Parts: sequence; structure tokens; C-alpha cells
Amino acid sequence: GRKGWRGGDARADVSRDEDGVVVFVNKRSGGRRGREVLKRMRDVMKPPHRVFDASTVERAIERGDVRWNDDTRGLVAGGDGTVALVADALRTHGREPPPMAIAPLGTGNDLARVLGWLTVWDDARLFDQERVVSTLRRARLELVDRWALDIERPKRSKHASTSKSFVNYMGIGVDARAALAFDLARKNNRWTWLFFHELTNKLLYAVFGARDFVEHSFKDLRDDVVVTVDDRVVDWFPEDTEGIILLNINSFSGG
Repeated sequence: GRKGWRGGDARADVSRDEDGVVVFVNKRSGGRRGREVLKRMRDVMKPPHRVFDASTVERAIERGDVRWNDDTRGLVAGGDGTVALVADALRTHGREPPPMAIAPLGTGNDLARVLGWLTVWDDARLFDQERVVSTLRRARLELVDRWALDIERPKRSKHASTSKSFVNYMGIGVDARAALAFDLARKNNRWTWLFFHELTNKLLYAVFGARDFVEHSFKDLRDDVVVTVDDRVVDWFPEDTEGIILLNINSFSGG
């Protein structure tokens, strides 16, 4: 299980340095919005609270800049992928992450929707240190399942087997291809200029998936993938199945 959370009445003392709020902002999320949020949060949040660039969180942890204890609260400004990125980075270094709230940015905000954070933050609240701390301290702790995914390659494959984890969902097929293409393009310096607004990002996401959808690139998916649940093979997929989604939360692609 994993700690996610939404509105409630939990309170804690923030007098010690480690008890402050740690904020992680994805500067690539929400077009140019992410960079603005990172800059303004750094201006607003003063010690003991700390603000980090989510894209360099690994280095910040290795330097010892990210400190937390059982009373620390976290805030992730970004999409679902940013939440997973930060949580995995913190966990990789041998400790459970603090409970984390979400300030949704960008295109993928299903976890924020499920946990009740989708409409909590406006600029007046997000860029006010006292209101940020108060909002997080009053939030109710919620546990969210976190699944382990083992990917085993055939012996003849040149790629090594690996392990991943997911909170929201795991996809195979059309949606997975679109999500991968979107992520790779956003990280490519040649194309970063295209990702300047949340609405544009959503349009680009649709464009990345359109080709596979129109050309039916995964029309044989049902024959290529075997799904087994509790030692039983699931064989009731329709013939035109081009994507399989394993859900852990009751929201997918904004619905």
C-alpha cells in the first residue's frame, strides 16, 4: 500500500526542520505552467519548507537535500507520472516517502481526481505558504495500493528482464504506445517548444495515438497477449481489442 490523501483534520507540529513541507514540481508539466509554478513556489516557501525540481530529485536525494520524517508532508505539482517518479526515487533510497498531496498540472491527473485534489488548488492557495501548510496538515491520510510489475523477456531477447511499479493502471497496446510517444517527445529538446500549454499537450497526446488507432496497429493484440487471473485464462476479449488496461483506481484518461 501507499499513502495518498485528501481532505480531513490531521494536524502536526511543524517546529522542527524535518517536519516542514517538501514540494516537488515537474517543470515540464502543464506546458510553461510547470516552470512558473517551480519559480513561484521557490519564492514563496521558506525554511523549514523546501522546494525541488522533480526532474532532478535523484541528485537532490543523493546530496542529502531532501530530508523528512514521519511528520513531514509532501506536495507534488505535476501529473500522475510525476507522483510515481518522486515516490519511486524516494523509496529507492531505502525509505518510505512522506504522505503526498497533489497539485495537478498537465494531461494526466487521474490520481489527483480519485484522491480529491483536482479542484483544491488555485493560485491564491498554492502560492501562499501558510495556506499550503494548513491544507496539507488538515488533509486525511489515505492508503493507495501500489502494484509490482515483473517484465520477463524471452531468452533470445537482447533486452533484460526488469521490474516496475504502478499505482494508477498498466496498459498494453494503443494507449501505452501513445503515452510512450508523448513522454519521449516531451523530453526531446527538438520538440519541447510544442508543449507550451495544457490544451496543446492534450491535443498532441491525441495525435500520437491517432495513427495506431486509424491503422489498427494492434488489431492482433488478442492473439498476441494471454491474460491469466487466478490461474484462469481470460478469453472473453472482443475480436477488435487493441488495448488492455489493468486498473488500480476508478479513473482512466480523465474519465
